[in-house]
Amino acid sequence: MYACSTWYDISHGKGFKTRYKTILQSLQAFQKQTLATISGAIKLTSVAALCAELGCLPIELELRKTIGNTLNRIRASPVYEEILYIRNSVQLPRRRKHKNWNSPLRKAEEAIGHASYPIEPNNPFTVEPWWDRPRWFIASNEEQATKQHDQVERKAASKGWAILYSDGSEIENEFGSAAVYPAMKKQGTIYMGSNQ
Repeated sequence: MYACSTWYDISHGKGFKTRYKTILQSLQAFQKQTLATISGAIKLTSVAALCAELGCLPIELELRKTIGNTLNRIRASPVYEEILYIRNSVQLPRRRKHKNWNSPLRKAEEAIGHASYPIEPNNPFTVEPWWDRPRWFIASNEEQATKQHDQVERKAASKGWAILYSDGSEIENEFGSAAVYPAMKKQGTIYMGSNQ
């Protein structure tokens, strides 16, 4: 099903019905053969019976589900507003206004429909994929914790790192967090709320 939202049009646009019917028949035959092999069923067993027995969707519904999930991910991405802006600001030449000139995204929107509820924007990466996560330490005793803390503080001062403290400790039913920037001899605290 990889990238099926680009190569399969669930609306079966005009002029492409035969092509999509051929694709669907090939996928159905492959699904039937695969499910029959897994279940040990005979060749005459229907795809519907195999899907019901093995708890999987027929290939056409699986395609629709995958394309719907892709559409929702695109709608939730930060660039979707830009896509809509460009789509509404660019005028196609008159001869290209036919539905077959629509992008796969627009075809999926027309076939599935627009969401009737607001979709929360989702940033796929808040940091670069190759970013190293921060290191954290849990010392077994107070002496080791003090030693590790002093080592980290010296290293942070030499490299210009910031140190964050957020251990979830509670003092008089209140929570807080702190940040220390040893290189510039700065520190800050923030109140994070109560446990009520």
